Amino acid sequence: MSEVPPSQKVASRLLEALDRFTCPSDTPSLLLSPPPSPPPSLPPCDDPPAPAGNLCTDMLDDLCLLSVLRQLEDDMDVVRLRAVSSRVRKLADIVLEEKFRRRWGVREVAAPPPASPAFAATRASSFVLCHRLEGKETLAAVAVRHGCDVVALKRINNLLSDHAMYSRSHLFVPVPDAAAAAAGQRVAFLHDENSSRRMVVVCRDGEPLPGQLSGSGSGRQAGRNHDFVVAKLAAMLQRALRIDQPTAAYYVSQANCDIRQAIAKFEEDKRWENVMRSRRAR
Repeated sequence: MSEVPPSQKVASRLLEALDRFTCPSDTPSLLLSPPPSPPPSLPPCDDPPAPAGNLCTDMLDDLCLLSVLRQLEDDMDVVRLRAVSSRVRKLADIVLEEKFRRRWGVREVAAPPPASPAFAATRASSFVLCHRLEGKETLAAVAVRHGCDVVALKRINNLLSDHAMYSRSHLFVPVPDAAAAAAGQRVAFLHDENSSRRMVVVCRDGEPLPGQLSGSGSGRQAGRNHDFVVAKLAAMLQRALRIDQPTAAYYVSQANCDIRQAIAKFEEDKRWENVMRSRRAR
């Protein structure tokens, strides 16, 4: 029987030590599955178990411990070992990023997640592209350009209507093949406030990082888009209700570019004016 590599022995002992580790009562339990049992071929360790406060990691330098952590095939085992000590946590974070980049073929992580376990939790559905809006683009045009459907664009960007996109400077686009889209590219972990979800944005060569999308240039573009849709909807409302342009623009702005809500608000004000006029006539 072939001898088990020493690094695998130490990895197994690390998992056993973590299994004996007890979290304080005021600390949330780790939302992870228990560690797997040691392989049947692994001979039992004759040494007495190391105390929880004096693990065998103290006898290894950082390079050796990195080699040990890289032997673990399951990312969840690496995540669990982050609880052993601050030193192990820093090295485990390095390994988690390495595994993420190797799994998806990513060239560089331009903006890491706030917590390294997100590397292990990333799924294919987490990857998106970032499309910067220009001028008079429509949802249908963006969908055709990227080969997706309008419903998917609305869902991932939390858009309640087609014209709601004109208040944005960019849209996130789902990718059909995450591995192909991310291969050899930079990625950035981002929390989108509009959709309240975490995404992994694929940044192709020459594209700015998602964190730069909130700069002054994007703000001016968003302002131009918003003014364009207000003017367009105000013209529609002006023709439909036979009112002047400033009044139509006012109701469109008050309704946040929702044409139905703008009409409802106008009719409500019109009824109130009729009631007040009838009272004054008495």
